[in-house]
Order: sequence, then C-alpha cells, then structure tokens
Amino acid sequence: MSNKATRSCFCGCGSQTQSRFVPGHDARFHSTVKKTMRGLLDADEALAALPCDQAREEFLAYADKVQPKEDARKAKEEATATAKAEKAAAKAAAKAEAAVPTLAS
Repeated sequence: MSNKATRSCFCGCGSQTQSRFVPGHDARFHSTVKKTMRGLLDADEALAALPCDQAREEFLAYADKVQPKEDARKAKEEATATAKAEKAAAKAAAKAEAAVPTLAS
C-alpha cells in the first residue's frame, strides 16, 4: 500500500484519491462546468460543492478556457433555430398564397 496522502476528488463526489480525480470523474467535473455555463446548474452551488480552493480555481480556469466554445455552440444553436423558424414561416406563407383563389379576367 502506498504512503501517499489521499484527498477528496475534485469533482465533489466525496471519494478519496491520490490524484485530483477518481478515474473518470474528471469528465464529471468538466460536465458540471459546462452545465453551469449553460445555466442548467447554479454556479454558486456548483462551486460550494467542490472540496477545496484548488478545485474551485480549476473549475473557474476550465470555465474560462471553454467559454469561446460555449459561445460558438450557443450562436450555432440560435442560428439553427432562426433558420428553422424562417423556413417554417416561408412554407406557411407559400401554402397560404396557394390557397388564395385568383380571379380570372
């Protein structure tokens, strides 16, 4: 058995590890950051759940790192929704135009 000290996993699960994360929990940690950035989790609660200041610093550093990607993802999502709405409106307008009877001279 190793004499290396253990500490709480940075993801906030409470498990003990000799490194920063229990295997696989780095993905959980990064997912929590992204969910927080998307407004799906409360940032204050997410930060409070982390076991130490070093984990909170890493959380904030990762958030800064992925912010441009999250902004691009959000812009793409909004553009897709706008294009879909415009396509539906154009289709409805074409259908309405086709339904209007025309008067022959």
